[in-house]
Amino acid sequence: MVNGKATKEDFQAMKKSLRHWKENVLSALEKKKPSTHWDSCPLCRLYIAGHCSECPVGYLTEESGCRKSPYHMAVISYTHKNRLLNCYYAMGGKAL
Repeated sequence: MVNGKATKEDFQAMKKSLRHWKENVLSALEKKKPSTHWDSCPLCRLYIAGHCSECPVGYLTEESGCRKSPYHMAVISYTHKNRLLNCYYAMGGKAL
């Protein structure tokens, strides 16, 4: 992000990130472990070196590390073996 505005690279990473989470939903539905580590997220790979300061998610939530985003609830719900809830939260509560 540059001065609070998303760049072309940001939009590409966001699209890849959405695709990644949709794949996680499908994995969870097939009883496979979703990939929730930072290195599997296109946005994290792009922004983690700067402590997420320029990440669009961090910009919107005003937090680093995906705090105040659906990410943490998705990880918690998967940890508790509730894969469908994990999917629901990972998609921001929206259908596929």
